[in-house]
Amino acid sequence: ELGTKGIAEKTTNIAKLVSKAWKELSTDERNKWEGMARQDKYRFEVEKSLYTGPWKMLAKKGSQKDPNAPKRPMSAFLAYSHAKRASVKVKNPGLNNAETSRLLARIWKEATEEDKREYIEQESQLRQKYLSEIAVWRENKERE
Repeated sequence: ELGTKGIAEKTTNIAKLVSKAWKELSTDERNKWEGMARQDKYRFEVEKSLYTGPWKMLAKKGSQKDPNAPKRPMSAFLAYSHAKRASVKVKNPGLNNAETSRLLARIWKEATEEDKREYIEQESQLRQKYLSEIAVWRENKERE
């Protein structure tokens, strides 16, 4: 009913509605549905007993990265985070790594453009270097 009206609802709320509807069903109606469930379970057990294939499928591994390929440069935020992490840890010794990362992210967002400029320019230079290296690497890769 909700789907036909185009209303998106949380799964937990839908489960509550279904549970309420199930409790309100008559015994005859419940027996009908339980009979269908028993038949389906029997069908499943038969199909399962006849199945001869593998029970677990191995996940496909992604393509292996070439160890000789140039590495991407750190983002400006990561360079900033790397530079400031030690001082933030000293000032806030009770923070775990996740909390430290959140604090560094907040500090980065609140930093002035002047404070960020050094790291942004550093990233820009490293990215240009990376782009030229990757172009050369791809060219050499195509020749092989």
